[in-house]
Amino acid sequence: MSEPASTPDQPGLREHGTEPSLGGRADDVTGSPRERVALGLAAATVALLVGAGITLIVWSLGFMASITSLIMAVGATYLYGVAAGAPPRRGVVPLVALVVVGVGATFFLLVGYDAAQAYDELVGGMPADQLGMGKTEFVRTAIFDGEVLSAYGKDMAFFFGFAVLGMWTTLKNVLGPSD
Repeated sequence: MSEPASTPDQPGLREHGTEPSLGGRADDVTGSPRERVALGLAAATVALLVGAGITLIVWSLGFMASITSLIMAVGATYLYGVAAGAPPRRGVVPLVALVVVGVGATFFLLVGYDAAQAYDELVGGMPADQLGMGKTEFVRTAIFDGEVLSAYGKDMAFFFGFAVLGMWTTLKNVLGPSD
């Protein structure tokens, strides 16, 4: 018994020995993989969180951690592609936004880490009732203080510069040459 031929109003039937498409979507007919943006972004988030942890470890050892932002951007883009099942096309803007937010949050994590260390050194053996503010308030204030952030200007420039380099080169390779 032979299978019925496909008609335009009946997608999904076998035609010329090919497997049925799922609902007749264009990506199934052309054979290109369907990009799962949410899954890709979740995987990229994991890469950014792991990268933030590595960055904090490198920073706490006293090294400038700028190169880790490049690794975070490349890792996020790579894991996005693996989890999404396709290179970022529909998800390129959310992926770039996620990396920017992740790298920015990681930078402020480093400033907060330094502020927490400074707080511990400042208060030393002082009794808690003599302190003007708690550690959480001190760190929160330091993170958003322009004078404190200006001391990190060079580190911030390198950190974000490497992230841009990582995103640009990776996306350029993933998306291919522009025509």
